[in-house]
Amino acid sequence: MISHLHELIFFHVPKCAGMSVELALGGLKREHRIEQHWGYKTVKRFYPDEYATYTSFAVVRHPLERALSMTRFLRRFDPVYRLHLGHVSDTALVLDMVMGFNVLTQSTADKMLPDGVTTLRFEHLDDDWRGFAADYALPSVLPRINQAPSVRTPLDTSERRLLSHVVATAFPRDYTRFGYSLPTDGDALSLADRGVVAWTALHVWARSLPAQMDVAAQVEARQFLEGWIGNLPDAGWQDRVHAVMRQTPVEMTGERHVRLWASALHDQVNEALGKPCLLYTSDAADDMQCV
Repeated sequence: MISHLHELIFFHVPKCAGMSVELALGGLKREHRIEQHWGYKTVKRFYPDEYATYTSFAVVRHPLERALSMTRFLRRFDPVYRLHLGHVSDTALVLDMVMGFNVLTQSTADKMLPDGVTTLRFEHLDDDWRGFAADYALPSVLPRINQAPSVRTPLDTSERRLLSHVVATAFPRDYTRFGYSLPTDGDALSLADRGVVAWTALHVWARSLPAQMDVAAQVEARQFLEGWIGNLPDAGWQDRVHAVMRQTPVEMTGERHVRLWASALHDQVNEALGKPCLLYTSDAADDMQCV
């Protein structure tokens, strides 16, 4: 959101009190709703003068809490989640989103925010906001809107540990760049949970690939896959994944093909293990992955 009155650019990272900040800035007009979650590259392209001269700021939040907030949001407002996924745990929903291609994984703080941006911390936003607001003649208290209820069932210790490592694997830069501590208790993960973290690493890697891959990129990708398999926490898993890969070889042409292949690989291994499917990472028939 751009406030010409205050000469501010607000980068609205999803699930970081963005609606409250927008309202404090005067509200986002309907004709500008498409700009709500623009990252800095898009703002720079369409508003070069403002980008060069206005002050940019954002609210950042602990990545795990942001992911949990997204599940609460979807349970309230998304008809599929609200009407059909009430039986699915918050843990399963977070795993679904983190391994998928959606607003949580694509609109991260690190991807959206430029160097030098002023960041306010969600964890002590009232205090941060008062100081920032005083400098720009903004209301000293943020309005409280769009607040989600607490997690319906608190995470137990093992669930929180698993999600901490999964989210850190998915968004490492959101931790290191904005001063959040990465989890250090990986040795306490169960064998199955270490497998979940490994699958997360595969899906995150696949999403990071270029749309078109040259020969050098293909070689590097195959080296990554061999290393990824070698780091799986169980030799039997390594053999199983190798067997499935021989049946379904990967087409190293670009991000979309590899991402869909990784989803198919995950599904086939789950099927071989007899793991039931609780939900899918996408509504698109050609981009579905059982979690």
